[in-house]
Amino acid sequence: MKYNTWENFKNKIRNESQESKQLMSEADFLTDILEAIIDKRTEMHLSQRDLAKKIGVSPSTIGMYESGKRFPTH
Repeated sequence: MKYNTWENFKNKIRNESQESKQLMSEADFLTDILEAIIDKRTEMHLSQRDLAKKIGVSPSTIGMYESGKRFPTH
């Protein structure tokens, strides 16, 4: 089954098992953190490169974090 929006997909998962509900809760939490980081970075007029330099990672790492392809491990 295809889902036309992220919200429809999340709602389907929420109706599944308790484990799925926990995973969605964690995904929502990570999404909220990610959005806050992006909002703050843009509010401070920092590029991904600027932020990367300040925290000691590569600019591509910031891009992967912001796109949800990678999550910080520390």
